[in-house]
Amino acid sequence: MAAHTRGLPGHDDISATLAAIRDNRQLLATPDPVAPVARQAADLLRATLKEKMTAYQERLEQGLADLQATNEWDRLNQTQRESMLQRPNLRPVTTSSLSSDRDLLAVLGSRSLGEWDTALDALPTRLTDAQAEVIRLIQPEVREVSLPKPLFEKPADVERWIKDVREALLGHVNAGHPVRIK
Repeated sequence: MAAHTRGLPGHDDISATLAAIRDNRQLLATPDPVAPVARQAADLLRATLKEKMTAYQERLEQGLADLQATNEWDRLNQTQRESMLQRPNLRPVTTSSLSSDRDLLAVLGSRSLGEWDTALDALPTRLTDAQAEVIRLIQPEVREVSLPKPLFEKPADVERWIKDVREALLGHVNAGHPVRIK
């Protein structure tokens, strides 16, 4: 369990205590010197995991609420809406029991703390991709356009960029293609 605490505040204390128990050959001592350290590690892991799961769920709910508040969402039929919400990367966190150490380790075995960080970091992109898919469903001919991201040093740079972007976007729109900025 201590290995899962790597990178968390408190990990060094837990590791040092376990090393001292091992080095001083206290593993079979009475009372068990490992039990309090294991509890400390488990408490730290539970708190950290709950925090990450809560953050993920809150960000997902807010992102889905934002998606569902769009005009494009309203234009989807019920089947399309349900399909979007069933995507594996947009499903809510399943609440797992973390009450026992065994449950805690099972949850960490299925998704480590680092993987929770990755999932949190990936969530905005997943929600943006879902928004793009909603738009593609209602406007299959939509063109996704990436705007250049230059460095603006003078007002003339801004004016030139606006002119170039305007021409590019109007070129698509005038050709009958809706445009979405990536």
